[in-house]
Amino acid sequence: MVIDIHSAFDRWLNPEGYLAWEHKSTSTYTKGRTCIVGDAAHAVTPWYSADAGHAIEDAMIVGVFLSQVVSVCDIWDFRVFDALRRPRCQRIIDSTRETGHFMCGQHSNISLKARQVKEVLKVKWGFIHGLDRT
Repeated sequence: MVIDIHSAFDRWLNPEGYLAWEHKSTSTYTKGRTCIVGDAAHAVTPWYSADAGHAIEDAMIVGVFLSQVVSVCDIWDFRVFDALRRPRCQRIIDSTRETGHFMCGQHSNISLKARQVKEVLKVKWGFIHGLDRT
């Protein structure tokens, strides 16, 4: 097999290509006593630089859940984890996809003018920092 290295780099360097590297939606993060976390569950495009933080949120919630476990028999289902994490993560996936579109100049309603970008990002990023950790 012959690989055209120039063509491969052109695709890699094209910012539009970043829009494709995500889980657009995942039907569940759990099955019985098993759950997936981090990028395995909710990979997103790089526009928020927050993937590690989301994995830490996952670990925090799984840690709280597992801290209540006395024996393996206590782990019966991770549906609560799924119900807590999937809606927030899906919102982040959708939001970062849209951010990528306008940061690459592909959004029909948002220009690349600094003032407009600042206002849009303030709203988009607000809910990410608003996680209630109590």
